[in-house]
Amino acid sequence: MLKKCLKYDLKSLLFIWSVLSTAIITLSAPAGISMGMMISDSVENELFATLAVICIALYFTLTCGYLIYGIGAGVRRFYLNFRTDEAYLTFTLPVKRSTLLNSKLLATFISFAATFAVAMISILIFLSFVPDGDSTALRSFFVIIGEGLKEAWADGGILSMILILEFIIMAIEITVTIILACFSFANRTNESNKGKKITKKIIIGILIYFGFGLLFIPLMVIIGTIISYTDAVAILGTLSDLESLAVLLLTMNILNMAATIVNVSLYYDNLNIIKNKLNLA
Repeated sequence: MLKKCLKYDLKSLLFIWSVLSTAIITLSAPAGISMGMMISDSVENELFATLAVICIALYFTLTCGYLIYGIGAGVRRFYLNFRTDEAYLTFTLPVKRSTLLNSKLLATFISFAATFAVAMISILIFLSFVPDGDSTALRSFFVIIGEGLKEAWADGGILSMILILEFIIMAIEITVTIILACFSFANRTNESNKGKKITKKIIIGILIYFGFGLLFIPLMVIIGTIISYTDAVAILGTLSDLESLAVLLLTMNILNMAATIVNVSLYYDNLNIIKNKLNLA
């Protein structure tokens, strides 16, 4: 049953996602060409220079909006299915509440992952038109990545690769946390005036999305302050590359465990609200 629910959830997101994806990919080449022209100062006509700046600004604005849509669309569908009149139909389906929640969670995660992948492809296309000396920014990007991976393997071997895997897991954990946090927010609202209220919820969901990123700034400031008043720098300076990688790996594991605990808590918070929902909007 999860497979069927997931199929319909993804299908409901597909049309607008396809339109936005096509727009992002189509605009990446003109934006890259415009950036290349601006860097090389080959634009003499003021009108063309203005159009180039507009094209670049539009591309980056659309890309940011596109990434937000990756999560926002799933959250909006979650709200409509569980907190509005559609819930009458949703809760008459012969499906477990956990299956409904799992379907929405997976659909939103897949939507964001696909959105992120398309955005990365778009950026690579953009970079392929941006000059960087005798080459392009795309070629320079791959050279840097290749050298970084080669150096990481030389310093720590398998431990470095495990650390990279931990970073990927952490990215997944954070994405799931954002989705479940937005679900929790949507689940705790029950208002009948749908139009403006839904828009307001999506805006707050977007603020939550960026808020999670901003939380890391004071966290890093606090960590930096603590380190500056301790002998942590001196201690870390005495570690070998392998020992430093081990410390990083341990830190990532602790962060992943903490994120997992948060995710489990948010998941069961949402499931509990859905299971005990009596008054439908």
